Amino acid sequence: MGNHLMLVEQLVHRGCQEEAAEYLKDWKEQLNQALPEIKTGNPVTDVVLAEKQRKAGELGIALACAFAYPQGTRINAFDVSILLSNALDNAFEGAGRARDNVPGPPVVRLRSWRRKNAYLIEVRNPFWGALAPEGENGLPQSTKEGREHGFGLANMQRVAQSYYGDLEIRVEEGQFVLTVLLMVE
Repeated sequence: MGNHLMLVEQLVHRGCQEEAAEYLKDWKEQLNQALPEIKTGNPVTDVVLAEKQRKAGELGIALACAFAYPQGTRINAFDVSILLSNALDNAFEGAGRARDNVPGPPVVRLRSWRRKNAYLIEVRNPFWGALAPEGENGLPQSTKEGREHGFGLANMQRVAQSYYGDLEIRVEEGQFVLTVLLMVE
C-alpha cells in the first residue's frame, strides 16, 4: 500500500491529477476483484482488514474476522487501524511460529464487541511457549531484533490509554490472547 500511496502522491505533486485518478480507479478495481469484500462500518478499517486478509492468505494463515467498527463513538478510525495493524501483524508472526503445533493452517481470530461504554477488540492466535518478561510498561518485551521491532505493543497501549483503556495479554489453552479496551464515552 505504501508503494501505491507514494506513486499517487508523486503524480499529484507533479500535477498529473488525471493520471492519479485513473491509477486510483484501477487500483480500487483490482483490490475489489482480488479480495472478498469486507464491511466493518468504516472504510479505513475495511481497507486495513482487506490488506491483512490478503497477507494472511499469502502466509497460509486463516483469518476469522468478526469485527465491527464502533459507530457513533468518538473513536478515531486511524487509531483503530493502528491497533488492528499491529495486533494482526503480531498474531500472524505468532501463528507462523506455532504452525508445527497446529493441525491444518493456523487460525487467527479477530472479534470486537461493545459492552455499555466499553469497546473491546480481541485477537487470538496459536501460541506455544512462554511470554517474554514484562518491561517497565507492563507489556512483554520484544524478543525481535532491529530498529523496527519492539514498538507495536507500546503504540497499541498508547492508543488504548488515550481512550482511557489498556491492553490485556494472556496465554490460555495454546492461544495468545490480546484484548484491547477502549472507553467510548
